[in-house]
Amino acid sequence: APDRSPSTMVAINRRASFKPHTDAGSGMGQSTSLIVGLGDYSGGALAIEGEAIDIRYRPYAFDGWAQRHWTLPFEGERFSLVFFSPTPRREGAGTARYDACGGEHGP
Repeated sequence: APDRSPSTMVAINRRASFKPHTDAGSGMGQSTSLIVGLGDYSGGALAIEGEAIDIRYRPYAFDGWAQRHWTLPFEGERFSLVFFSPTPRREGAGTARYDACGGEHGP
């Protein structure tokens, strides 16, 4: 996406099926994530607030911190790449780690 700042991280997911969620963490990082689906599969759209978005070889930017999203059922070999830029916790708040969707978890 030409109007989007570069990301500092990318998550590579294979056969991942995520339940409805919003990304955890401060939300003060890059507010938009960029996702694209790859592979030989059918179904597997990204659902955002109940709307199905076909991401198979079609990059899509969305705000994972604010918008509830999940994976719709699929068959076949499905990969997804999620580009994002988290903001680590402030000094003294502990060490953070990030899940495949860019969500932050405690130490």
